[in-house]
Amino acid sequence: MTAPNAPAFSFPTSAVPLAVPSSSIDAVKQCVSLMDHALQESTGLNPLQRKKIAYWTLATHSLPQAQKFPPLCLYGRFSCGKSTTMEIIKNFARIPFLINLRRATPAMLRDHLAGAQDATAIIEEGDGGGQEDKSEGLISDRYQRSTATADLKKAIDGGGWTNLKLKLFGATVFHRRIPIKDPALESRALIIKYRPKYDREYLPFLNLETGAVINAEYAKGRTIATELGPQFKLPPFQPIPGIAGRIQVNYAPLISLATELGDTTFISSIAADLQADSAALKEAQGTEPDGLVLQAILAQVFGDLANSNNFLPSIPPNWGYVKLGVLKEYLWKEHRVALDQRQIAAMARDIGFRTVKSHGVTAVDTTPQSAVDACRNCEYDDLSIQKLRDDLSRLESTPKVKESAKEKGIE
Repeated sequence: MTAPNAPAFSFPTSAVPLAVPSSSIDAVKQCVSLMDHALQESTGLNPLQRKKIAYWTLATHSLPQAQKFPPLCLYGRFSCGKSTTMEIIKNFARIPFLINLRRATPAMLRDHLAGAQDATAIIEEGDGGGQEDKSEGLISDRYQRSTATADLKKAIDGGGWTNLKLKLFGATVFHRRIPIKDPALESRALIIKYRPKYDREYLPFLNLETGAVINAEYAKGRTIATELGPQFKLPPFQPIPGIAGRIQVNYAPLISLATELGDTTFISSIAADLQADSAALKEAQGTEPDGLVLQAILAQVFGDLANSNNFLPSIPPNWGYVKLGVLKEYLWKEHRVALDQRQIAAMARDIGFRTVKSHGVTAVDTTPQSAVDACRNCEYDDLSIQKLRDDLSRLESTPKVKESAKEKGIE
C-alpha cells in the first residue's frame, strides 16, 4: 500500500551482479513471506510495518559484513503484540540473544551485549532497569562497529588488574512503553509504533506450555534463515537525494534487501516515512545544546512561551544585550541543562551572535540579522523568525525597488 502524498523518489536499482546467490535470494523471499504471515496472524501491524520488521530481521544475517546496523524499537502500550513480534524476530534473526533489561544493571547489559557481538540482542522491557541513560547509551553505541567498544578492568591471578576492550557491535531489538529519552538513540533507531486493536483475535506464535513454535512452517523458516550463514551479504547502498544521511543509514539494510528482492512496492511505500523521519531528525537537532542556547536567547528577545504574560504579539522584540547568567538560569529552569557561562558564550558565537562586555558582565548582543543568521545555522524556525525574516527581506529589497523605479522614470 503506497503512502498517500508520498514523494516520487527514484531509488537506484542494483546494476552490479547480485551479491546474494539466487538460492539465498529464494530463501530470503520465503522467510520474508513467512514472517509477514506470522506477524499478520499475531499482531495488528499494517503491511508496511510488517515488511520493515521482516527486512530488518533478515538483514541481521549480514552482520559479519556490516559496519553499521540500526536498532529496532517496538513502541506502544502493553498487550499490543510487541513481545509476540520479538518471538517472531527471534525465530528468523541471526543468533538471537535474549536479555531482560528489568533484571539487568548497565554493567550486566554491557556484558550481555558483548556476548551478542555480531548477533541479535533481543531486549525485553527496554524501558526497565531504572538506569535509563546508561542503558540507552550502550544500545546506541552498539550501532556502529568502529565505536561499539567498552573498556573493562578485570582482576588477574596473582593480584593486579588488566584492561579489556569489549566489542559490542550487533543488531538490537527492544520494546518499550515510553518514548526513547536519548536523542542519539532515537535518531539511530527504526521505530515501529503499536496501537491496540480490540476488534480482532490474534493467534499465539509459541505454545504456552512448551515454548515451541506452533506452526511447523514457521519452525522450518528458522532453519532456512540459519542456513543463510555468515557469507550472506547485502549489495552496496546507493544514496537517496533529499534524505538526511542518518536516516539513509537507518534504512540502508532494508532498502538494499528490498532492492535485491525486487520489492518495488515496499521501496515506494517508505518514501513518506523517509521524509517524515528526516523532518523529525531536523526538529530533534534543535534539542542539542547549541539549539537550546538559541531558544534561550530567542525567549529573552521575543518573550517566553511558557509565560503568557511575556509573549504578546503587541509587545515588540527586546533587542539588545542578554546576560549569560540569565541564559544559564533559563537553560536549567526550562531544560535542566547545566552549562557554564563560557560554554554558553562559545555556542552563541558559533551560531552567529556576538558577545560583549557590558557593565562588568558578558552578554550576548542580539540583533534582527544575527537572530536570523543563528536560526539558519541551527536550522531552527518558528512564526516569529519567519516574520522577522520577511521584514528583513522587505527592508533589503526596498532601496532596490526605489532605484529601479527611478531608472525607469517612475516617481
